[in-house]
Amino acid sequence: MKKKFAMLVALTLAAGAFSVSAKEEAAASKPDHQKMMKHVEKINGQVAKVEGNISSLTRKEVMLKPDSLKGVTDEKWSKLHAYSDKGGTIRRLRVYPMKGSEKTEEFYYNKGNLMFVFLEKNGADKEGHDANAKGTKYYFDKSGLFAVIEPDGSMMHDMDAKTKVMGEKLQRESKALRDAAK
Repeated sequence: MKKKFAMLVALTLAAGAFSVSAKEEAAASKPDHQKMMKHVEKINGQVAKVEGNISSLTRKEVMLKPDSLKGVTDEKWSKLHAYSDKGGTIRRLRVYPMKGSEKTEEFYYNKGNLMFVFLEKNGADKEGHDANAKGTKYYFDKSGLFAVIEPDGSMMHDMDAKTKVMGEKLQRESKALRDAAK
């Protein structure tokens, strides 16, 4: 009887320790999520600031050849608009598709670093940024892609290999487009 009681106590303590660990883990991840959301909101504010000041930026249009980004992306872009501040620093790039596609991509920069990419499936007919547009939002920091918000507004919590590859592709594409805009 004492053995059974001791075993029951040991199992209860082990279960209690496990539940404390699970609670601690959940509590530990909550600040990380909150920190990430604050960073996302900060970037959203920076993007809004770029858009709010778009008329004070210098726009340069570059016509792209269909294979001009071969090896970087499979996308076929026809032109890009680069928006630079008075110091010549690119703050925003927008690429437009070849005929037959409606997809656009917008790249935003802070101090020369990629911070945000917006992919819109049907943005080709829009000249400027549409705050109400539905698309996928990619958020970057110095380490790379750290958050993705789907068109329905939900945040992708677990970035699978495919999403990480997309983040790397967008970073390569950003560099190639910036080079093309020079």
